[in-house]
Amino acid sequence: MHRFFFRYPAWWFVLTGALWALPAAAQPEVVARGMVVSAHPLASIAGRNVLSEGGNATDAAITTAFVLAVVEPYSSGLGGGGFAVALDGAAQRFSALDFRETAPALAHKDMYLRNGTADAQLSRQGGLAVAVPGMVLGLWEMHKKGGKLPWKRLVEPAIAAAEQGFPVYSLLRDRLLGNAQHLDAHAQSIFLPQSTVPLEGEVLVQAELADTLKLVRDQGPLGFYAGPVAEKLVAGVQKSGGILTLDDLQQYQVKWREPLVGTYRGHTVVSMPPPSSGGVALLQMLNILEGFDLGRAKAGSADSWHWIIETMKFAFADRSVHMGDPDFVDVPTTKLTSKEYAAGQRKRIQRTKTIPEEDIEGVGLAPEKQHTTHLSVVDRQGNAVAMTLTINLSFGSGVVPEGTGVVLNDEMDDFVAQSGVPNAFGLVGNEKNAVAAHKRPLSSMTPTIVTQNGRVRIVTGSPGGPRIISTTLLTVLGVIDFGMDANAAVTYPRVHHQWFPKVATIERFGISPDTVAILTKRGHKLKEIDPFCNAQLITIDPQTHEPEGGSDPRGEGSFAAE
Repeated sequence: MHRFFFRYPAWWFVLTGALWALPAAAQPEVVARGMVVSAHPLASIAGRNVLSEGGNATDAAITTAFVLAVVEPYSSGLGGGGFAVALDGAAQRFSALDFRETAPALAHKDMYLRNGTADAQLSRQGGLAVAVPGMVLGLWEMHKKGGKLPWKRLVEPAIAAAEQGFPVYSLLRDRLLGNAQHLDAHAQSIFLPQSTVPLEGEVLVQAELADTLKLVRDQGPLGFYAGPVAEKLVAGVQKSGGILTLDDLQQYQVKWREPLVGTYRGHTVVSMPPPSSGGVALLQMLNILEGFDLGRAKAGSADSWHWIIETMKFAFADRSVHMGDPDFVDVPTTKLTSKEYAAGQRKRIQRTKTIPEEDIEGVGLAPEKQHTTHLSVVDRQGNAVAMTLTINLSFGSGVVPEGTGVVLNDEMDDFVAQSGVPNAFGLVGNEKNAVAAHKRPLSSMTPTIVTQNGRVRIVTGSPGGPRIISTTLLTVLGVIDFGMDANAAVTYPRVHHQWFPKVATIERFGISPDTVAILTKRGHKLKEIDPFCNAQLITIDPQTHEPEGGSDPRGEGSFAAE
């Protein structure tokens, strides 16, 4: 098992220890064991214990998400949103849930302009950066549609984690060190309890968040979108200069969308449709790459990296032009994900030289950072959930309204504030992603499920801004084309090219010098950077039906199996 946390609080064993021996539900088993993979061991264990108690993949995903909201406050939480792709194994039916945050009713496309120029800080920090959160209602709707255990049971582990605390770990401490100055005064009182960043191993308690979670446990979404919590959220945002209202919270709705379905080398690939750009880009890249023999070229070869990099450029160029909220703009999803469209792009890829970025139409992209979180779940009945959650930048807007403990998102920065001006992820879009009331901003989140002969083969996803898309692609290629197991697929070196700037970022020491030299000779501009993304992957062996978990060694997560 990958890197379980070095120290568990005593409450965790009291809460979960009795669950380990309980039998799974007496239903036909198509997977040998249930499994949860997430970015934190306590969250993975909490989800695994739900499976052991007889819960299904939906139940486990909900519990895991709630615990991540406590133990990864810089990446996700009740003040954020996300996307989920799920498989009902018995019915062989996929579903896609959009609980992305939305712009408040008072939002408009010029709201971040000051003297005719976009003020980037306004969409990244403070109340004006906050979009209407979707996580609580999203998890509630998932439970209504496919949950099995009582809602209250699923929220309880997160309450315990917040109320009794958990040890600060190195990544959390690093995020606090890098972002403490961006937190508002009340957030600092919670995360810097002695007016300083806590040391690794110190216990972090979030009493206000525990109280909010108790209301969510007892009242469902009404405990968050109405009543005292909602009033405090609105007051805190408006005090920080924002425009969120009670009506915004009470009128928020999730969207059940038709999942994107494609094929790749005999596998069915299912991912998230717009307003996530991830699924479209993933299917587009797989369609292009299906015409190249990656397996014969072998993992890590100059040919395989060349084809992958060139393919990324086409997908990200199209992302910059065509993507937006489908409830507001037309997105040519069918065309972009068609085999015919990919064939035309593939013909433009040459083996011995790269295509100049200027020869591929698009608007323009630039460097970005990585945030967000992801979880993957399978159960014994062949149900699966891939869920990606976010509050956008680390600690979101930095706003924590008093009396709530909720870290609020800064998702408004994912809109286009001004043509030609990049957001914090360096992404420059067009008017299709302009700010508008009740609109959902474009996203790169790519929760993905892959099946083979009607059975789950891969459940995958990652945080990482636009690099989510390339990382998810590489995990799928690693398993299908290169025959990697789950651990190898999440460990393998990464490459990312988002069309502009005109450079492929590669992980430091990830590609051999000889291969770098060949790629450079073909015209690629390569830039070494620190390791990126934090993929959470489950693979199922087609013969034994045994699951294998791969939690990215770049993070501090783990898998937990029944």
